[in-house]
Amino acid sequence: MSAPSSLRRRSALRSLLAACAGMGIAQQVYPPVLRAQAPVRLSASGLSFATPLYSSWFESYGGEHPELRLTYTPGSFSQGIEDLRLGRVDFAMSDAGISEDEARASGGVVAIPIVAGAMGIAYNLPGIEENLRLSRRLLSEIYLGEIRAWNDERIAELNPQVPLPSLPITVLYRGVAHGHNQILTRYLSAISRDWATQVGAGPSVEWPVGEAMGAQEDLARRLALTFGGITAVGLELMLESPLILARLQNRMGKFIRPTPITITSGLTTLELGEDRQGFVADPPGEESYPLVSYTWILAYPTYGDAAKLEMIQDLLRWCLTEGQPLAAESGFVPLPASVVEIAQAALDAISVST
Repeated sequence: MSAPSSLRRRSALRSLLAACAGMGIAQQVYPPVLRAQAPVRLSASGLSFATPLYSSWFESYGGEHPELRLTYTPGSFSQGIEDLRLGRVDFAMSDAGISEDEARASGGVVAIPIVAGAMGIAYNLPGIEENLRLSRRLLSEIYLGEIRAWNDERIAELNPQVPLPSLPITVLYRGVAHGHNQILTRYLSAISRDWATQVGAGPSVEWPVGEAMGAQEDLARRLALTFGGITAVGLELMLESPLILARLQNRMGKFIRPTPITITSGLTTLELGEDRQGFVADPPGEESYPLVSYTWILAYPTYGDAAKLEMIQDLLRWCLTEGQPLAAESGFVPLPASVVEIAQAALDAISVST
């Protein structure tokens, strides 16, 4: 059975966006057919793990609002922050949020949580499906290059019923700066002192071992061809690729699969600060899945153009309400109701400058 047309469109859009973002030259304009008599022009930039969802949102909203001319230039979240500082864009996206100094330098930019996501650890081991458990120690030692074979006694001891093959471990990772790297390395830093001191966390790090790939789709394709491969992928990719995910050990010692319930459990342990930002690198909770994160829209506290502000607020309200089911369909995690309320309050507080 062929995939639904909407999913095929989103898949094609994701592939195009990922390829263009890797070259750093993409510029998406929504909607493609413009008919309004009094257009409202908006520009946005930045990048996060939820970039494919942003594109779907902008396409869907733009189709219903022909007066909107939205130009979206994906690049990096740091570029989005820089564009805000220089007044080049009307809003930006970031899964790293924005620091107090950066916000101040950009005129008091506010961060608005907009959606959540999660990552899974996928592997390619012939005959082994959904039974492999990876402890916190094992995962960090694999990524540090301290465990190099799948039949290593440390993995075998944790998985006594799994017929582990004598294959070398091939770590695959994204060689470009990206929010996925930020989420994974933040978690590895939280669970491993060695990782924290030797590598650290960030959208781009010096990986101790492995092979660098570009777009997330490249990771999935390479993993399918690599017996013994292991990689971290956003769960939105599971809509397109039949990947097998490990059970990860959470802070309470339980081995957890990523599901809507376990992902939400991990997110609800996070208390956002007064700036509506926060990161949960290693969430507590019996059923909490660890590799989760929010992503944010960064906006100015005031705008000089009332029509522009009205359009920004309407667009983002749509993303926070009608757009959240699309997030679930696209492999992301809708915001908890309490966070939606916080986000809408921040959005409503944005005003027209006088």
